[in-house]
Amino acid sequence: AALTTGAVWFGADRVETDIRTRADQALAQSQPWASVTIDGRDVEIVGEAPSEEARNEAVANVSQLTGVRSLSDKTGLLPLENPYVFRVEKTDSGLGVSGFAPDRAERDRYTSLISKALPGVELKGEITLARGAPEELSRLIELGTRQLTRLGQGGFTITDDELVISGEALSPDDYEALMQDLQAAGKKDAAKAIKLP
Repeated sequence: AALTTGAVWFGADRVETDIRTRADQALAQSQPWASVTIDGRDVEIVGEAPSEEARNEAVANVSQLTGVRSLSDKTGLLPLENPYVFRVEKTDSGLGVSGFAPDRAERDRYTSLISKALPGVELKGEITLARGAPEELSRLIELGTRQLTRLGQGGFTITDDELVISGEALSPDDYEALMQDLQAAGKKDAAKAIKLP
């Protein structure tokens, strides 16, 4: 009897591990904000979804896995922010960052991008996860971040789909490079608050 009980337990444990592995893989590829808890063949999805569509896709991906007996959706939705703001300010004491990002992966990508633009400069502040990100958010952050190396003090602010660069250019050449970059991106008006050195 003990052997039979052990075999059943081992088999259940193996099934649970298999489902967990496949669920983790399915979510990591498309919805990394979500995770699962598993009891035998019963699965529970948890996490804060960046959108209704993302939540539905996570549930659909896990529900299609073979071996799942029941699926409980315990996910929530990130708060909706309007306006959707992202700000980086360059000062003598480092870089201040604040605002919102749609998920952890994007938040990490933004902070990495900004840190690589100005290596060795301390990055302070907090980026909060929230829904409502404009479609161009990533592109605007990349565009704004490129200008940080051309500014003495200053930075950029994104409000919904509007980018504003502010501060003082390091040199006339930096000002010209900044203006050319913004013009090429169709965002020349973003530089209205830039001063020449």
